[in-house]
Amino acid sequence: FDKVIVIINSSSAMELGFLESDTIDAALWIGHPGTSGARALGKILCGEITPSGRLADTYPRDFKQDPTWYNFGNNLVEGGNQFVTPDGNGGYKDRKGWFVEYREGIYTGYRYYETRAYEAGGAWWDENVVYPFGYGLSYTTFSYNVTEGQDSYYNLTADGKLSFTVEVTNTGSYSGKEVVQLYYSAPYTDGGIEKAHVVLGDFVKTRELAPGESQVVTLEIDVRDLASYDYNDANGNNFMGYEVEGGEYTFYIAKNAHAWASSETPKFAYNVPFEGFTYGQDEATNHEIENLFDDVSGHIDEYLSRAGGFANFDSLKVDYTDKANRVASDEIISALSSHKPDDDPSDPWYTTVMPTQSSTSLSSKDTAVKLWMLIGKDYNDPLWDALLDQLSVEEMADMIARGNFKTAKIESIDKPLTIDADGPMGFSLFMGDSAVYDTCYYATECVLAATWNVELAEAMGIMVGNEGLIGNENGDGRPYSGWYAPAMNLHRSQFGGRNFEYYSEDGFLSGAMASAVVKGAQSKGVYTYIKHFVLNEQETNRNGIITWANEQSLRELYFKPFEMSVKEGGTTAMMSSFNRIGLTWTGCSYPLLTELLRDEWGFNGMVITDFITNEVYMNEDKMIRAGGDLSLCNYGPLEFTTSATDVAAIRQATKNILYTVANSNAMNGMGEGVVWAYKDP
Repeated sequence: FDKVIVIINSSSAMELGFLESDTIDAALWIGHPGTSGARALGKILCGEITPSGRLADTYPRDFKQDPTWYNFGNNLVEGGNQFVTPDGNGGYKDRKGWFVEYREGIYTGYRYYETRAYEAGGAWWDENVVYPFGYGLSYTTFSYNVTEGQDSYYNLTADGKLSFTVEVTNTGSYSGKEVVQLYYSAPYTDGGIEKAHVVLGDFVKTRELAPGESQVVTLEIDVRDLASYDYNDANGNNFMGYEVEGGEYTFYIAKNAHAWASSETPKFAYNVPFEGFTYGQDEATNHEIENLFDDVSGHIDEYLSRAGGFANFDSLKVDYTDKANRVASDEIISALSSHKPDDDPSDPWYTTVMPTQSSTSLSSKDTAVKLWMLIGKDYNDPLWDALLDQLSVEEMADMIARGNFKTAKIESIDKPLTIDADGPMGFSLFMGDSAVYDTCYYATECVLAATWNVELAEAMGIMVGNEGLIGNENGDGRPYSGWYAPAMNLHRSQFGGRNFEYYSEDGFLSGAMASAVVKGAQSKGVYTYIKHFVLNEQETNRNGIITWANEQSLRELYFKPFEMSVKEGGTTAMMSSFNRIGLTWTGCSYPLLTELLRDEWGFNGMVITDFITNEVYMNEDKMIRAGGDLSLCNYGPLEFTTSATDVAAIRQATKNILYTVANSNAMNGMGEGVVWAYKDP
């Protein structure tokens, strides 16, 4: 053939070194473009449309050289990466319990490859990377002119902001769009706080520019966002938390993550005073920031370090086929089973104050406060207590236990049944009580991320919201009120089984896109169960797998899209994950669901579990005490004691569910004298 063009129809990164062959003229990555996205393919190949996407992942040459290779999936162990215990005869016996260790710390994706390239110098990057994060070609070309920004060596302040105004000009012969990316490089001390050489700080996509046309865009970043999380006082300053260390910070107005290496990339350097800046309180809530996951961080004896040019890289290569490397302690074995919680006064959820609840389920005519009266009310409005006082423990517990793609109706307070549907590519339902009809199948999340277009992401969320308003026209007429999406775990490995439904390898890009989708959907009254909170980066043995990682990587990478979707997207729903964080199922982790999510980030709303599978570790009593609210199951009833602690937890979970529903499209048309508008399923 005169021309050979390769179409990459994969949502996961592939080893694409073969594309450098002289027999291949071009390549186009399309991921999984949904029901109608492939219709654009011919137009792109014929030149009617100029492609403008950028990769949301790094494309390495050899996956076996990736730092996650030896710590993923079944860890190259036949039958799965299970714990063992000594059998007393010099051998080992297998125990049903899987684990995965995030030994690479913060060095995943471009954070590893760009940092290793900087440390190694020479030809290392070309030998190990085919395409960098943020890379993409077009039928046209663009030039940048930074027209406004602080002069180099400007002194930064702890509460300051950096802003760069860039004039982008189409210098080619075709119309097209450009993605302008801002990366920063923080000073690193060998053996100190781990830092990637470059980190994405902001990005903006232009409108479609005709040949010769220009557009002025602005890139911004708060100085606070330059902070690294020091979980073990690596720099010895007696502080653990977020800090911007003193020294020189370099900023790149870039076309991709590797542009730092090009002399043509506009770059600016600024100073932070020697003592640096520390941040002890959350910027949104002023809540004290402290380590919450020392038990998770401390399990792994050594994480990948930049020290000595990644001198300890081979420490990642734990031979898990040697059972001596998989011996579990008694504590771990005990944690593989769930234990019903006692009413221990030392527990943060303990109380001796029994809430006031109705002794029986009341009828609608016997209650004075209805859910529709709480529409738009503040989460701390005293009317919530008056509403909750009318409910019996049994009807609250029944709603909590039956969150199978719905929230149950409570007729006494005019709470309707809601339809809560899957999934990240649009409303769908393969389980549950109500069907979902005639909804769109959108492009996968990684395709949306590859647009680097937050306005488009918000528009997608709005369209999902519109579908939610139209709702179940062919059935009971209800709107679709809840959406099990967006999904925002990271592409930790190229072999992640759900990379198609997660955005990117980068937490900031994922968070920016997800927050926009959330805002769009919620503007139409659809509450978004952002998922899977947290560390659900693999499908192999994910049901209850024990996941170890350090708190720096948790906060800088894996928590980031969830945090942004709470603070910027304003989500009122969340889904916890199947796996454990350390030894604790995420669905009953008090540090995760209460101390981090609610107290530190300021989340108001409900948390649902991932699907309840009757596994012994999925204890719903622990769930409600920890800050979880709704079980994704239909088994019922909720097993609980009649202690004040349990009843208080049930009441709190009920409030969280009702708060979310009250501020959704489920309440459209509800009010004084309104009868039930929907047919009961």
